Amino acid sequence: MIVNISFIIVQKSTPRLVLWSQVFHGLFCQIGVDLFYCCCTIIVAMKQVIITNNPLVENEYKTSSQVEFTDTDVLGVLLRVRDLVHKGYGLLTHPLSGSIKPNESPYKTVILAKGTVTDFQAVEIIEKSIVTVKKFPQKEIKPEHLRDMQIVDLDFIKTAYGK
Repeated sequence: MIVNISFIIVQKSTPRLVLWSQVFHGLFCQIGVDLFYCCCTIIVAMKQVIITNNPLVENEYKTSSQVEFTDTDVLGVLLRVRDLVHKGYGLLTHPLSGSIKPNESPYKTVILAKGTVTDFQAVEIIEKSIVTVKKFPQKEIKPEHLRDMQIVDLDFIKTAYGK
């Protein structure tokens, strides 16, 4: 039996690639798969783009990554992400990541990778995310809580980058 798994590693170093290959190989050997084949796509940091409406994320990553700051609400960020996904960009973070409902924070950041072909799974994810955001009317946020929400959104991205 041949098992083909594709996954993305958002790291610059190949030791991570070897580690993940060993993890998946061990997993499949435990469940009795005879032959393991792993196809990995490594996304280099320079080909990533961060779409955000969070000024803290923009300030944190503007020197090390391509950041597109958009002065809009969460829906506006997701619509911009959708436009890029339709142009061939792939999702590196889920548009609705975290445990915060879309209407509970005015900040959203999504990391994409420049690709050459439209990823139809990414199209489906972003379209469903937009539908979900439209279901929830935006809550009134107290100004004193905005900084905290920026920090939470920034922390999600730092976790995605492993920093």
